[in-house]
Amino acid sequence: MSGFSLFLIVVVLVLPVLVVAASVFHWLGEKREKVDLDREAEESRREMEEGFPKEAEAGKDTGDDDE
Repeated sequence: MSGFSLFLIVVVLVLPVLVVAASVFHWLGEKREKVDLDREAEESRREMEEGFPKEAEAGKDTGDDDE
């Protein structure tokens, strides 16, 4: 197989597959990031409805100690 035909195989077959794979991984990353942001927004909304943050519920220092 000559060098030119090997070059054509790489350009025509391998390169498009790599581009599509990169696009799919990028899209999946954006979708996962959106799900994480939606989850954080839902948790924040619940905290606002409850009137206190989860840290106070877990017993962490809230800064309002009388010491």
